[in-house]
Amino acid sequence: MNQVEDVRVNELPSGSVARVSRLLIGRLRDLGIMEGSLIRVLFSTPNGPAIVETGDGRPIVLDSDAASNLLVTPLSIPQRHRYRHRYGS
Repeated sequence: MNQVEDVRVNELPSGSVARVSRLLIGRLRDLGIMEGSLIRVLFSTPNGPAIVETGDGRPIVLDSDAASNLLVTPLSIPQRHRYRHRYGS
């Protein structure tokens, strides 16, 4: 069986959907993020801040400390597309 490991939310690319597995700091509960809830990553930078959208559509801005302390299980990670523009051919 293939187990998916928990990752920090700021390690996921933008557009990813994940389930919250652990909160390492309590102030995330005050923002409405609970264990087991679904979130979508709107923007993230490695080891930096992140913007996530909760299940009810509210965007939440997380500083780098909060984003590093929010562990999630990835459910859907978008494929990166590389477009090559060729002019004149």
